[in-house]
Amino acid sequence: MSKGLRFFAKDYNNIGLGGTVTASSADGTKEFAFDGLISTKWLTSGEGTDGDAVSLEMDYGTNRQFDCFYVYNTNIEDIVIAYWNGSSWVDVDSSNAAIVKSSGNNFVFAKMNSEITTQKVRITGSNTIDADNEKYVTQFLAFAELGQFEYFPTLRPRIKNYQNKFKTSIGKNIIIDRGEVFEADIVFKSHVNANDIALATTLLERKETFYIWPNGGDEDIFSYSFKPYRFKDIFKVSIVDDNNPEFTKNYYKSGYNNIIKVVEAA
Repeated sequence: MSKGLRFFAKDYNNIGLGGTVTASSADGTKEFAFDGLISTKWLTSGEGTDGDAVSLEMDYGTNRQFDCFYVYNTNIEDIVIAYWNGSSWVDVDSSNAAIVKSSGNNFVFAKMNSEITTQKVRITGSNTIDADNEKYVTQFLAFAELGQFEYFPTLRPRIKNYQNKFKTSIGKNIIIDRGEVFEADIVFKSHVNANDIALATTLLERKETFYIWPNGGDEDIFSYSFKPYRFKDIFKVSIVDDNNPEFTKNYYKSGYNNIIKVVEAA
């Protein structure tokens, strides 16, 4: 696995694109695993004993093509991702994908060996990381990888807090937190990797949202764990503002220079 920033196209599992969700229990929360929000989740009901098999399925109603799955925050220890090949379910395992998990095993990423075409995908499992709890899935994503940088352009992340601030009559402050938003500059300085430059061009020309994963699926390359470099830190973003691609010192045989600004998108 290469080590740079990683990018993905649209999440086909997002309920906003349509599709039908079925679950082994808790119909009232089943679509929460597909709503793009990390503040909601599918939580089973009456299936909290280890050994109780659970399932969560998304049927697109039409064929989709992609090559990656990402399960954001689950307590299902023996989780199995599968896709429908037109006649039967195919488990995503080491025979057809590279699978990596976070250190706590509650975040799971799978990169298929080749792109798949499928009408439906599902998650199944029977046991929880902490024994005998209701199973949950916060988000289940399916998307195509756009690419991964091979070299290391500088990432300048910002976590912007949105707050309402009010002064009391005695001069103290009342702070109401409204949430936070990820922003970043991706800075290329005399960059000479042709594949990276091609990927940057692809991102700039998309004119639609995509996902950025600073961790890239390899926790071992970081000395410390903090946002936005943790395994779980994957962001849906858009490119904003101008960019200024140029050669170093305007010498046409030199490296690529640019600053690409991304902001978290809904």
